[in-house]
Amino acid sequence: MWVVAKVKSNSEKIFIQELKNKIGTKTNIYLPKILLTNNYKKKSYYKNILGNYILCKSDLFKNANILKKLNFTKGLNYFLIGSNKDSNEINKFVNLCRDNEDENGFISNSFFFDKINKHSEIVTGPFKNILLDIIKIKNKKLIGIAGDIKFVINNKCKNYCYPV
Repeated sequence: MWVVAKVKSNSEKIFIQELKNKIGTKTNIYLPKILLTNNYKKKSYYKNILGNYILCKSDLFKNANILKKLNFTKGLNYFLIGSNKDSNEINKFVNLCRDNEDENGFISNSFFFDKINKHSEIVTGPFKNILLDIIKIKNKKLIGIAGDIKFVINNKCKNYCYPV
């Protein structure tokens, strides 16, 4: 069964290690992530697209008593506990994300192109945090405007756009 864990800031690795220590290696952890690059420092890092949320799967999560004991895991804020129906929806989401990952496990920019409707935010590169009004998405390119400036972003570009 899948559950969603909200972890404290910068505590992902601690939480994952503690969780695996407590319930064993049969736990499946999934963090959908994108690769970001800082051109000024020439350094790459990843960002979890779910923020401080981590998806965790184990058959042990069906037992409510085990989840109560795990509430005191180091790095954890709380678990979002759902039903089997929620677990099935999470499983569909995980499969969708995995289908859109590259060979290194990072979600490609084209994943977001299908989800963008009218507005988007550039989240990487020199135009970071600029909001775009989408004109159209055509031939694997997003065309948008911000004020008087027109932007064209290719779906294979390193500058990611999130739907707003």
